[in-house]
Amino acid sequence: MADLARDQGGALLGALPREVSHAAARPLEALLAAFLIILAIVIARSRLTALAPRHRALILAGIAAPPVGLLALGALFDNMPIEVRYLWLGLPYLGLALATGLRRHPRLLVPLLAIQTAAIIGLAIAPGTMQPAARTEAAAAAFLRPDTLVLIPFGNDGVGIPGPFIAAAPANMTILVARRAATTPNRAAPYRRVIIANIRVDAASRTLVPQLRAAFATACWQRETSPAAITIFDNLCLRPKAPPARSAPA
Repeated sequence: MADLARDQGGALLGALPREVSHAAARPLEALLAAFLIILAIVIARSRLTALAPRHRALILAGIAAPPVGLLALGALFDNMPIEVRYLWLGLPYLGLALATGLRRHPRLLVPLLAIQTAAIIGLAIAPGTMQPAARTEAAAAAFLRPDTLVLIPFGNDGVGIPGPFIAAAPANMTILVARRAATTPNRAAPYRRVIIANIRVDAASRTLVPQLRAAFATACWQRETSPAAITIFDNLCLRPKAPPARSAPA
């Protein structure tokens, strides 16, 4: 529920806490949470009386549908994919509710628009909001050699991390989307080199990437020097391929 509330607030006000330093993130989160509570109170007190009853029901349903749908998915499948992109679907209805509620409190428009403008600027320039796929792929491509396997963590529902990386990768790059660290070394055994893409943008990838590195910390795999975006292991247990046998002359 905390993640759901955080992402719903982020859908409306942006990701400012991720666009500032770690020391400033917590106080900023508290201020934004307080501002969201004020906006919720304003909407509740307005009761959307400026709208016709049938429109009120539609707007309330539109606001509630995304979070309720995510909760229903969690209850049915024991997996709740809480992502801001799903909660964005309710923003048009939330915007109409805010427009109705702020008619009597126009001064709140100034901080609301200021916060949203700052969030948009931060989205464009803050390093923490930039997709790491392209620069990680470039780092991996620089260390490619024959029989190299590139591992990318399964994250963001298997779309947000693998998709941009695969789109940026050259055709000769062999890629495996890793879901579990324990079984990955066996699947990588036929390759001379493994490159782990250190893409950590959600809880799943932040957990999986260190597990992948630990899984390859064995006698058969030697860690090589690499840039921060990737981790390289060379396979010491792979026997060189034997040359093809030549038939004896008749």
